[in-house]
Amino acid sequence: NDALTAETSETFSIGGNWRFAENWSADLGFWMVEIDEVISQASTQEVFYAETAGVVMTANDPTYVDRTTARAEVYSSYLNAGELNVEGVDLQIQGLIETGIGEFSVNWLWSHNLAYEQEVYPNGPVQETKGFWLQPEDKTQLVLGWSWNGHAVNWVIDYLGEYSVSDFIAVSDTGVPSLQTSNEE
Repeated sequence: NDALTAETSETFSIGGNWRFAENWSADLGFWMVEIDEVISQASTQEVFYAETAGVVMTANDPTYVDRTTARAEVYSSYLNAGELNVEGVDLQIQGLIETGIGEFSVNWLWSHNLAYEQEVYPNGPVQETKGFWLQPEDKTQLVLGWSWNGHAVNWVIDYLGEYSVSDFIAVSDTGVPSLQTSNEE
């Protein structure tokens, strides 16, 4: 797509590490990423969201729906899709216990999204989408391990916090369309 321009971004992160005991540490970090002119390709669902929200898309646009045949055809190419702003906090605790029957390890990571703002469909508004489909506020992983004489066993547990199972376009009383989630009250 000749109309694409380069993405620009700014990032910031700060964190600290605390070794609170031998073989045990905790890491805490804050991160923020802001990307303008995000290059993306809209999914079929996002194109339908745009159409439902009243975004006019024609065959001259890089993304559009052709409804001239019996079955609608969606055309979607890469385009600059507004901005993406995300920020969050990560906490990680790692530890190791040495015993006569091997080493036991613990690695726990928790990530919390403070903000996840993005353009939700082509030419749509930038809005907060944390908690929407597959974008939980919280994610965590726990890895428990054991190793001894070249043998190892690891048990991994992943958890994704709540997120919606149904997102949809809603139009406010003032006529402004936005993406809503089944989690909203």
